[in-house]
Amino acid sequence: MKSRTLKFAVGIVLLAELATPFCLAAQHTQYKLIDIGTLGGPASFLTDPGAGPGELVLNNASLLAGKANTAAPDPTCSLNCFAYHAFRWDGGLLSDLGTLPGGTLSEIGSINSRGWISGFSFNGEVDPVTGGFVNHAVLWKSDKMIVRMD
Repeated sequence: MKSRTLKFAVGIVLLAELATPFCLAAQHTQYKLIDIGTLGGPASFLTDPGAGPGELVLNNASLLAGKANTAAPDPTCSLNCFAYHAFRWDGGLLSDLGTLPGGTLSEIGSINSRGWISGFSFNGEVDPVTGGFVNHAVLWKSDKMIVRMD
C-alpha cells in the first residue's frame, strides 16, 4: 500500500513539474528601460535613499518626478558637487521645474494622479540660527511653480 501511495505522490510531483513552464510563460512580464537623461550634469535621481516611504515618483499616467544634476556647481556642498533641480518627465520630454528666485536647488516630494508635484526649493537665504540654507515647500502644476508655502 505504501508503494502505491509513493507512486501516486511521485506522479503528482512530476505532473506539477511538467505544468510549471506553462504557468511561468503565462506570467511573463516585459519591461522597457528608458534613460531619462539629466539637466546637464552627470546624474538624475528619483528619491534620496533615506527619504522614507510614501513618496510616489511615478503615477498611473506615466508621469515621472525626480531631481537631476545641472552643469552648475552646488554652493551648499563643500566637495565638487553639482546643483540639482526637480524635474518632470512626460513621454520622453524632461522638464526642469526650476527653483525659487535666488535659489540653486529644488527637490521633489511626491507626484499625484493629476501630475501635481510637491517638493521644496532653496531660495538663497541663510538661516541665522542654524547657518543652513532656507528652503520653502512648493507645488508645481504642469511644469509651473504655483505655490510657495513659508
